[in-house]
Amino acid sequence: MSLLNETLAAISPADHALAGQAAAKLSNVMEGDENSLGQLKELLLRYIAITGEMNPAAPDKCTVICCASHGVAAEAVSAYPEETTLQMTKSYLIGQGAAANAFANFSGSEIFIADFGIKADNIDIPGLLDCRIGNGTANIAQGPAMSREQAIAALEKGIELAEKLVAEGFDCLLPGEMGIANTTVSAAITAVFCEKTAAEVTGRGTNISNERLSKKTAIVEKALQLNKPDNSDALDVLAKVGGFEFGAIAGLMLGFAAHHKAVILDGSNCAAAALIAQSLAPDCVDYFLPSHRGGEPAQGFALEKLGLTPILHLDLRLGEACGSSILARELSAMLN
Repeated sequence: MSLLNETLAAISPADHALAGQAAAKLSNVMEGDENSLGQLKELLLRYIAITGEMNPAAPDKCTVICCASHGVAAEAVSAYPEETTLQMTKSYLIGQGAAANAFANFSGSEIFIADFGIKADNIDIPGLLDCRIGNGTANIAQGPAMSREQAIAALEKGIELAEKLVAEGFDCLLPGEMGIANTTVSAAITAVFCEKTAAEVTGRGTNISNERLSKKTAIVEKALQLNKPDNSDALDVLAKVGGFEFGAIAGLMLGFAAHHKAVILDGSNCAAAALIAQSLAPDCVDYFLPSHRGGEPAQGFALEKLGLTPILHLDLRLGEACGSSILARELSAMLN
């Protein structure tokens, strides 16, 4: 049995019965008005169901920024050039002054940076985890992003990293991503799984102009019409219109879910990866904690498909585990 299939077989529902017991206990403590805690109550109960413990300890968190390049960046759908992907990866590890670093520090999370396919001839960055699948994906406006074999490899690379992190004692994953043009990809993925049009799911990403947004929407529509991804086959969707880091994040999610560990979702790209994971193993969603509602329209449709309600409404447009870092602090407060 392949690593992917072994992981899918290991995923089972969270302990909803225990969460029900905790809800009754909370009702007594709050004198019958436990709803006064609003969505924070749901956050607490969901985490109890994940851990299977009535009084779980504060989580040991790890932030994993998955980096990869996208061929569709050649269509000028972003305000930044493709080379920014490598530059930001260096910033995380050398300068350590990016938003991802600041928010990981804020939440008390250890941060890991992984290369799943940055387009470059030679990458030598101290501390960078080498999880490469290829030298960037192909342009989805001209054909499939990757082969089916590469899609499986991306998922399994993510699972392998999840196994390593869980073995090191981490029990709460905050996935993030870096890859110029990745909101074009997440829009396409979301359109397929949520059965929406390109116009409904495509947003401004890096705060692009109206003219560039129109072009970006047209590129998403072209990619969907050209590649015809099958929404009943997650591997087909990932291969046709996905990206290496999307497969890797989905693999990380599946790996943590298989060990009954929590995953705090961040923004639109993270939600699109969660759709891939959900399609492969519906029960994995039990282990997802939604954090915030960001600025991309695709995220709203994805969260609805996942059956998750975001707790924070911040209009963030960063995909570096920023919103999830804030929620991690809220979770620790509720546990205390």
